[in-house]
Amino acid sequence: QADPYDTFAAFADTAFVASADSLILARFGPTLDAPSDWWEYVSEASVAVGFTTNLPAVSHIEYGENASYGNSTSPSDRRYYQHLHHLTGLTPGETYHYRAVLEDEHGNIVRGPNRTATPELVPGAIRIPDDLAGPPYTLDTPHAYYLVTSDLVAPWTAFEVTADSLILDLGGHTVTYNPDTLIIEPMDWWSYVGVAGFGIRSMKNDAIEVYNGTIVQGAGQNGAHPDASAGFNPVFFREGADTEVAGVAFDYGGSQMCGLYLSYPGPRNVIHHNIFVDRGLEVPNRHGLGSMSVALVGAGANGEVHNNRIKRTRQNALNGRLIHDNEIYVDSHATNSSGIVSLSDNREGFGNKIFGTGYHVYGIGWGRNNWWHQNFIHLVGQGPDFRYDEYGNQESLNGIRLTQYGGSTYDLSDSIVENNLVVITGGACSLDGDCTQARGLQYHSDPYVVNNVIRDNTIKVVMNDVVTQAAAIVTQGIFDRCGTEVPLDYINNRLISNIANVRIGDYAGTGCNHRFFGNVFVRVGDRVDYRTILFDSGFLITDHHFYDSVFVDGASYDPVEFVQSAQEITVGWTLTVSVSDGTNAIDGAIVTVMDNTGTTVATGATDVSGQYSERVMAYQEMSSGKTYSTPIDVLVEHNGLDDRTSVTLDSTTQISVVLTGPTAAPPAAGASTFRFSAFPSVTANQTWFHLSRAFDVQATLKIYDVRGRAVREVSIPAGTASALWDGRDHEGQRVGSGVYLARLNYGRESAVCRVVVVR
Repeated sequence: QADPYDTFAAFADTAFVASADSLILARFGPTLDAPSDWWEYVSEASVAVGFTTNLPAVSHIEYGENASYGNSTSPSDRRYYQHLHHLTGLTPGETYHYRAVLEDEHGNIVRGPNRTATPELVPGAIRIPDDLAGPPYTLDTPHAYYLVTSDLVAPWTAFEVTADSLILDLGGHTVTYNPDTLIIEPMDWWSYVGVAGFGIRSMKNDAIEVYNGTIVQGAGQNGAHPDASAGFNPVFFREGADTEVAGVAFDYGGSQMCGLYLSYPGPRNVIHHNIFVDRGLEVPNRHGLGSMSVALVGAGANGEVHNNRIKRTRQNALNGRLIHDNEIYVDSHATNSSGIVSLSDNREGFGNKIFGTGYHVYGIGWGRNNWWHQNFIHLVGQGPDFRYDEYGNQESLNGIRLTQYGGSTYDLSDSIVENNLVVITGGACSLDGDCTQARGLQYHSDPYVVNNVIRDNTIKVVMNDVVTQAAAIVTQGIFDRCGTEVPLDYINNRLISNIANVRIGDYAGTGCNHRFFGNVFVRVGDRVDYRTILFDSGFLITDHHFYDSVFVDGASYDPVEFVQSAQEITVGWTLTVSVSDGTNAIDGAIVTVMDNTGTTVATGATDVSGQYSERVMAYQEMSSGKTYSTPIDVLVEHNGLDDRTSVTLDSTTQISVVLTGPTAAPPAAGASTFRFSAFPSVTANQTWFHLSRAFDVQATLKIYDVRGRAVREVSIPAGTASALWDGRDHEGQRVGSGVYLARLNYGRESAVCRVVVVR
C-alpha cells in the first residue's frame, strides 16, 4: 500500500507553492532571501541546526572543517519555510564551518552565510548503549546528561524516564521502537498507557529535556487507545513541568496516534524546531484529541510551541499557550481537522503557516480570550474522495472558525482575529456530484460571544468548479438565539472572491447581528453566479449591517440575493460634521441627525477638533426592495446659534458647518419653530426645562448622554410649557457628572438644549 505521506507530499509540493497567489508573494517577499531565525544545538559529535526562510525552499547544509565544506546533509524532501538538519560524524574539539543552501520553486539557489560550531566532549555523560543496559533504557539519575551514541532499535519502549532534571541527547541518531506488532488485551486507557510501548515515556518527572535526533515508530504500527490517543506515542510525558523538546524528528503512523503527548503538563514547557511526519489514516474516535502532532492535554496554556514543521497530520496539528512560527500541513481524514485546535482559552498565535486539504479542515479554531494575528492559511481542494463518512462524501475547507454549538453556553468572549492572510483555492466535484465547500472565515454571533473583533484580515476564496457553498466570510450563529446575540464586528477586512464575498448563514449555522465596517469587497473572475452578498438560509435572519463598504472590480450591493421575504440588510455610511466659527473649531456644539421622516437617528457633541462622527443608515433592503432614510437633515446648535443642512447619504460623507450668527433664512421643512431652555443649566440635582410655547397634545422630552444613549424620558402634558428632570436615569439612579443633551420632538419639529451635571 502506498505511503499516505508520499501521496500527500506529491500534492503539497505543487499545490502550496509561493507562486500560487500574488497575495503570498506580497506578504512574504517576491524572492527567496537568505535564511534567518537560526537555532542550533551542539552535541559531542553532532549539531542540530534549525532556520527559517521567507519563501518555501528545498534545503541542505554544507559543512566541513573549513569554508570549503566537503560534506552535506540530505536535502529536504520538498520545499518548506521551517528547516531542520542534523550534522553528524563530527570530531569533538574540532571547529566546523557550515552554511545552508536553498533552492526555490523556480530553481534559484541562495546560499546562507558561513557559520561555525565546535562539538565538545561532555564530562560525565552517560552513553547509550555503552553505559546503560536496555532497552528499555531507564533514565533514573537526576541532573544527568544521557547521550545516544548509535542508532537504536527497541522492541517495546526505548527510554523510560524515572528521574527529574535530566537531558536526553539523541546525538543525531535514529531510535526505532515498536518494530513488530504487539498484542495488548483490551483494557481501560490508563492500564493501556501503563503497558504500551513508547519511544520515550516519563510519568510525573520535571525538567526533562530531549534534543537532536529522530524517533521512529517501526513497522509494528500499534495504535493508541481510541478514548484518549495515548499509547505507543513517540513521546508521552505525564504531569511534568519545564519540559523542552527541540531538534527532534518524529515519524509515526499508528491508529489514533499523537506524536508528542504532554498529559496535564505543569508550567514552562517549550516545544520547538521539531519535525513531525504522520503516515497514518485511521481516526477511530475523532472527538477529544483524535490524532494530533503536538498535544498538550488538560493544560493547553502551559506550553510554547514554535518553529516546528508538521509535514503531515491526518487530523489535528497542535495546541499550546503561545503558538508561533510553525509550519503545518493538514491532510484531513476526519471531521474537525485543524492546524491549531479548538476550545482552548487564553492563547496567542502568530506567524504560523497552515496548509490543508481533505475531508474537513480548518486552519485555526476557537476559544475565549485568544489573539490570532499575522498567520497565513492556505487551503487547496482536490474534490471529495470518500475519505470519511460521518457527513457523507464531502470536502470542506475553512480558514478561521468560531462555533457555538446548539444548547451550549460556553463563554467565547474577548478574542481578536487580525492581520491574517487566508487563501482558499480550487475545489472539484466528485463522481457522485458532491462538491468542495469553502469558508474563509466562519464565526457565530451569540449571547456568549462578547467583545470579539475581526479586523484587518485579507481573505480570498476562489472556486474552480460547481460549488455547494463557498464565500470569503460566512456569518453563522444559532437561529433560535437571534435577537439575544451580541453584535459581531468585522472591521477593515479585504474580502476577495469569485463566488461570494459574504454568505449570510448556511446549513452549518444561521445567526443574526453581524456588522461590517469599512471592509473592501473585491470580485475576481466572471462567474455568472457571483454575488457580493447573499443569503443561504431560509430562516429569518436580521440585523446584518454594512457601513462604509468599498467595492472593487465589479463587487456591489446590487443585487443582494434573498431566500425569503423577511430577511434584510442595513446599508449606511459614516457622516462627519465639522463645526467652526469660520476660524476656530467649536468644541461642544450639539449635532442632531434626522432621517427623511424627521426622526432623530443620532445626536451628540463635537469634540475639541470641532468634529462629530456617526454611522448613519442610508437604507434597509429586503427582497421587496429598499427603504431609504436619506436625505438626512443635520441640525447644529451652539450658544444660541444654529444651522441646518440636508445631505444625500450615498457614501462616506463629511460636511462643514460655520456658525457666525443667527440663521437668517426661514426654518427649513421640519425645522423647529419653538425653543426651550434649562434652568439651572448647571446642576447637582434637578433642573427645569422651560418651553417657548405650550403644545396642544402631550410631548416627550428625551435626555441623552454625550455618547448618544437615552438615559431618561420626561413627559410634558398638553397645555404645559415646563417640565422637571430630577437628575436620575430611567432606573431611578442619579446620573453621573457630565454633559447631557435634552431633546424635545413635536411632530417633525425638534429642539435641543444642554445640561451640565456636577456631583
